[in-house]
Amino acid sequence: MALLLLIPIFGSCAPRLRRQIRMESQDAGITYSILDYLVRHPGAKDTRDGVINWWIAKPCPDERLAIEALEALVARGWILKRATSGQPIYSLNQARLNEIREFVTQNK
Repeated sequence: MALLLLIPIFGSCAPRLRRQIRMESQDAGITYSILDYLVRHPGAKDTRDGVINWWIAKPCPDERLAIEALEALVARGWILKRATSGQPIYSLNQARLNEIREFVTQNK
């Protein structure tokens, strides 16, 4: 399974350009697991370790890929990352929930 996420590139020369990130099977599965969890639990908030342990289908195939997928979703604007005095806290961007639901439904 391959998923395609479009992530905006921010910069003065091309603010509306988009860069495509193709995620192959493992990456796609991790991304789908995170988004599916958030659609089912839209109020969830957790640290990176909590995301890996609770939001991703077990067993997590590769922690490095999980972190990359999580940060790609933050860059996409689908997940919010809030700085705290300890580890950052990740949560669903509620304003994008319908878009995320559509994505999850299309990629089942």
